[in-house]
Amino acid sequence: IEAVKKYTGVDFDEIKDTAVAKKIADEKDVHYEARHEKGDILNLFCKITEQILGQIHHAVVVGVCLIQLHEGEFRVVSGV
Repeated sequence: IEAVKKYTGVDFDEIKDTAVAKKIADEKDVHYEARHEKGDILNLFCKITEQILGQIHHAVVVGVCLIQLHEGEFRVVSGV
């Protein structure tokens, strides 16, 4: 729940019922079905958080790979 709060700005600890969860989902343009309850909507926000974290992880991995690929060039530029 903390990651959802950090990356989506929604604090599910403060959401008391399904109606409030649906209202917030509407505000954040998160699509849900009429049958969904608060827990289902939390799961949707968890999936969004996972996607955000996946994008961050991918960017870090690519950055590290680029650094390793060009490590020799960095030494020449930095004088190491």
